[in-house]
Amino acid sequence: MVKQKKKAPGRPKKEFVSKKTKTQVQAWPGRPRKNQEHAIDPNQIPPAIVWHVEKSVDDSKRKDMVILLLFLLSFILFVVSLYFTFMRDQKANTLTQDEIAEITNIETGNIDYTMPISTEMPPVEDQETVVIDTTTPPVEQNVTSEQQMIIDFYQAVNTIDMSTIYTLTEGRLEESNVFKTYYNKRWLSMFSEVVLAPKITVTNIQEKSSIDNPDIKNFTYTLEYTIARNQQKFTEERSTVLIKKWDDRRIGKLMCETKGCSMMPFFNPEKYK
Repeated sequence: MVKQKKKAPGRPKKEFVSKKTKTQVQAWPGRPRKNQEHAIDPNQIPPAIVWHVEKSVDDSKRKDMVILLLFLLSFILFVVSLYFTFMRDQKANTLTQDEIAEITNIETGNIDYTMPISTEMPPVEDQETVVIDTTTPPVEQNVTSEQQMIIDFYQAVNTIDMSTIYTLTEGRLEESNVFKTYYNKRWLSMFSEVVLAPKITVTNIQEKSSIDNPDIKNFTYTLEYTIARNQQKFTEERSTVLIKKWDDRRIGKLMCETKGCSMMPFFNPEKYK
């Protein structure tokens, strides 16, 4: 049997030693574990951080105060504007003499009922009982149907027959502001109280030459009435446009042609009581 030779142990390995100088690492608590509370000593917080936090809190309070003041100011402005709007609406329900003069145009005496229309419906009249004189005014003989329509309209004005007044007038005229002012039940009642029977009389109805349109006819006529207080007689020259709508004609325009007409009793009955 051949014997195996033992290997020589050889030269021992040298231990590696770094020639760089070692730096001393300061101890640091490190990141706390999830289940470990990391308490901070208030005395260790830098003063700069404390000042910054206090300043942030003061700024936040200041902003809250400014927002509160702005809200109160806007609320006060809203209440004031609501009050003035309410007072303006209340004032708009009563027509002053200046407003009446502006509507009726004192300088020319013309009353144009073709003003821009509003979307309001005609006012609902009160069902109050009014004592009136139903005496029929003198009627011209041999009148046409259009002339008779004008006479019927002023008979309805004399008797304050609102149903007939709205039946004989065209929709745009009914919706005009001036028509609503002077041809409502309250205004006609005031006028009826200051004039003598037979109240308004219609005379001298004449058809005017107009454009070649058979659906539109122009008429002039004279209104007469007498004041009850001093027996003073008034005369107004007026004109009317009749518009044909389907098979019927309707009053589409009313004009007072007399200068200073807006100062007469029909438009100012309170002055002639």
